[in-house]
This record gives sequence, structure tokens and C-alpha cells, in this order.
Amino acid sequence: MNNKKIIAIVLASVGVVVAAFAGAILLAEMQPVAVKPTPVLASDREPSEVRYNIYKDDTKNNMSTASQTEVDSGVRSGAQSNDTQDQVTSENPIFDAEGIFEATQKVRVDENGNVILDHDAMLALNEALGQQGLDMDTLSLAQLKDLIQVAMPGKAGSQVALVVGNYYEYLKAKDEYEKLNQDNHLVQDYDARKESIDALRESYLGSDVAEKLFSQSDAESEFMRDNFELASNKDLTSEERQKQKAEIAAKYVNNVVAANGWDGRYKKFVSDKEKLVEGAGEGGLSDVQKEKVMKLWESYFSEEEREKMESLQVPVL
Repeated sequence: MNNKKIIAIVLASVGVVVAAFAGAILLAEMQPVAVKPTPVLASDREPSEVRYNIYKDDTKNNMSTASQTEVDSGVRSGAQSNDTQDQVTSENPIFDAEGIFEATQKVRVDENGNVILDHDAMLALNEALGQQGLDMDTLSLAQLKDLIQVAMPGKAGSQVALVVGNYYEYLKAKDEYEKLNQDNHLVQDYDARKESIDALRESYLGSDVAEKLFSQSDAESEFMRDNFELASNKDLTSEERQKQKAEIAAKYVNNVVAANGWDGRYKKFVSDKEKLVEGAGEGGLSDVQKEKVMKLWESYFSEEEREKMESLQVPVL
């Protein structure tokens, strides 16, 4: 009997009671944080696969579609419309069993059978839980945990179920925070609001889990915020602007490298690369030097890691 049939049986036996989903999935990392005058924290919303170019000035044009929309329109309230709320009933809820099954399969497990908590795990959690109108009581949440453990047997399933429960409670608390602060999001200080969101994360998830889940998206949000602030500063000379832009890019690279656990290897790679390209002229690296650098890169990082580094625009050459 395959996993999907098992899920169907579990659903039938426990009489699953969960709210019907009203609206599209709100992928990755919850709501953004507003920056004076309009930049926002995108750390709770999933970034697009299209990444911004950390070496260009037109940061706004290189942002993901989701992040761009939020920056242009400000922080959106988590509150639902009355029509949407009317569709959500606890009387006749339905589980998207296949959707939850697929989401749990995206969570990676290490060689010891433990769940890998990182940015990708956060995206999977948002796919399963970050849906408009999802409203579960204690019993429904317990049934969801049971379903997850059927879809993902072993200790990994138990770990995911625990994180899912805590994550759902965090989403509810964050939604309430957004509702209470929806009238002053345009004037609220970025750092003050981020501090409030961080406190909610730690309260419901614990500092260690929260850091692992959100460190990459926080780095991306901070990068966008810093570039908007730089663009809005009209008092800088061209030299000062270029210097600050380089510092922002370097901080971003350091943050995303650390978020993915690449720090030590990346520093060693950069050190070895500098030795390989030593003496390169103004014309840049020769084809031979480039080939040597790429082989060195391949020796330090797996294919999956290299693909992710490319998507995050971590410098190689």
C-alpha cells in the first residue's frame, strides 16, 4: 500500500477536521517588514527563483516578484476579507492530503535520519501551513501531525510534526501582530518591527530552530533594505556610493554563506582561488585560470550546493 493510500485511510479514520483553503498558497516567509519609506522585510515570504544581482545598482528591478510587490505596496495585513472568512468553517473542513504529503517530501533528512532545518524546510512549512484561511483547533492540529508522521515515518516525521505544530502557532501569532499593527506599518521602524517578529519566532520555535529556518531569508531582506537606503541617500559621492555598495554585497555574501553552513569551506575556497589567480592582469582571468577555479570550486562543493550558490549569486570567479 503506497503512502498516498495510507494517508487517505488515516484521513477517513480520524475524521479530519480542518478549514477549507480560501486563496492561493502564501509561499515562504510570512509578511515583509516595512522600511521608511516603503522597503519591507521579506523574511517570512518565499523569494522567487529569480534572484537580484548583488553587483548592479538597479536592485529594485532585480528583486523577486513577490518582494517587489510588497516593496511597492507596503506591508499587507494578514487579515482576511469577510467573504473569505465566511468560507472558512470549522464545521465541514477538508484536508489537502496530497498537498501535505508533497510538502513533507521536500523536507530533507541527514545521514542520521534527522530533519535538516534550513531555508528549504521553511519553504516546505509555508507550503503546508501558509495558506489563507487555514484555521485549525487543537484537535485538527493533532490530526495534521498524525498525517505528517504517516507521510514521513520514523524520527524525521516526529521532528517535522513537532516543528509544524510550533510553526502554525507562530503563524497565528504573527497574523495577530500584523492585524494590530496594520495602521502604522509605513512609519514603524524597520529594526523595531524586525525585533518584534524575531521575538515571536523565538517564543514559538526556539532561537536555534528560528535561526536555521530564517537566516537565509533574513540575509536577503537585509540586503534589499540596505540597497534601498543606499539608493535614497542623495548626499554620497560616486566613490562613496560604490564603496558602500561593495560593503553591502560583501555582507550579503557572508550572511548567506553562513546561513547555509558554507563559511569554513567558502573561506578556504576563496583563499585557494586567490593563489590560483595570483598575477592576473587587468584583462581578468585567462581561460586556463577560470577552468582551474571552476575545478577547485567543484572540489569544495557538491553539485546541489553549487546550484544554490549560483542562485544566491555567491561569487565564484
